[in-house]
Amino acid sequence: MKHLLLATFLALAAPALAQPSDSPRPLPQRVELKVAVGGFTEINAAVLLAKAMGEFDKENIAVEISMQKPSDGLVLLATGRIDMLASQPGAAFFNAVAGGVDARMVAPCGFSAPDSRTGFWVSKDWLAGRPYSPALLKGQAIGSAVGVGTTVSYWLEVEMEKAGLDQRAVTWRTIGVGDILLALENGAVNVGFLFDGIWQKADPAKVQFAFGGTSDISGAYFFGPSLLRTNRPAGEAVMRALTRTVRTYLQGKYHPDDKVAPVLAKAMGISVDDLRRGGEMSFPPDMPMARYTAEVLQKTYGLTPGVLTYPDRLTDTQIIDRGFVAAGGIPATAQ
Repeated sequence: MKHLLLATFLALAAPALAQPSDSPRPLPQRVELKVAVGGFTEINAAVLLAKAMGEFDKENIAVEISMQKPSDGLVLLATGRIDMLASQPGAAFFNAVAGGVDARMVAPCGFSAPDSRTGFWVSKDWLAGRPYSPALLKGQAIGSAVGVGTTVSYWLEVEMEKAGLDQRAVTWRTIGVGDILLALENGAVNVGFLFDGIWQKADPAKVQFAFGGTSDISGAYFFGPSLLRTNRPAGEAVMRALTRTVRTYLQGKYHPDDKVAPVLAKAMGISVDDLRRGGEMSFPPDMPMARYTAEVLQKTYGLTPGVLTYPDRLTDTQIIDRGFVAAGGIPATAQ
């Protein structure tokens, strides 16, 4: 009898015990949220797919996604006109938090995959037969649509440290995204940052890939006052939807997946062929946020006078709220 009772208990308990912690738990009332992204690009695949695949709906959330410039998105988040922002932890975000804006980074978007070619490219004329090395960056003007005070500058910093340098040994030249490749090929700059969709057009006789982004710090999702404070359960529901999306649709080689690629391509406004020509991103299922994120980014941004507008460095908890990722099923010890 004792064994029968135990078996019955285990059979009844098994479904509950086996239920993943990121399983849908619909909110009691429908919640409408506004989300801003810097672009309908692959780094934002999780939020685009969560909407398109119905993962937000499973949590009883309606999401409206709009495209905003990073600076505009931060203002909208700070004033409560949007609830969530997909952007990068740039200097503008740190300055805003230091100034009293109630916003936090809550999860990473996507990371550069090892085979990605989004990153820094160099002119072959400049190399003149030399193999690329980080020491060659000294004294160069870096062509980029973004630069000082962005995660791109952190990626450059990591590369330069390999040669005992830091980014004070270079300058930045602001060039439109679509014009950087031309500037590299005609010798206007020797080093430039190329995104997916641009580097595929590069002439391999004129330019070559040098190095890409890091695998530890990239773009991120940010919550404003509504999800951080006013309706935190809705913020946890958003994170459950994002976590499920990452684990279900974005693991391994997802470009060949005929269930994922057409939906993602449509959300990005491109063809499936164009999507598959680009490099895939990396979306770790544990959605890691490095413990040193706040420290190293502030150190990097602080190398350029005037980029950070406050005297004392902010702490990890002032920049990141890790409780939402935990609510999505990631143990706190993994973060």
